Amino acid sequence: TLSEIATTWMMLQTGLFKPKPIVCCVGQTWKTLMDAITQNMEVTSADVDLLKFFESIDKFREEIDNIMRQIEERTI
Repeated sequence: TLSEIATTWMMLQTGLFKPKPIVCCVGQTWKTLMDAITQNMEVTSADVDLLKFFESIDKFREEIDNIMRQIEERTI
């Protein structure tokens, strides 16, 4: 939900969480929303870089599989 993404994003921005690939937004709706936020609020590119956007669930699944493979190999 928007609330969960906003809370997690804020915790990443303020250093309460270490930056990790944990915030995932799937679909054009989230990209459109973030574009509106960055155009109308004080948000840096570093803030936006904390988020990961995916065009589809399949792309999201590929990324999660890649992250899990890296964890198994202990490369991240």
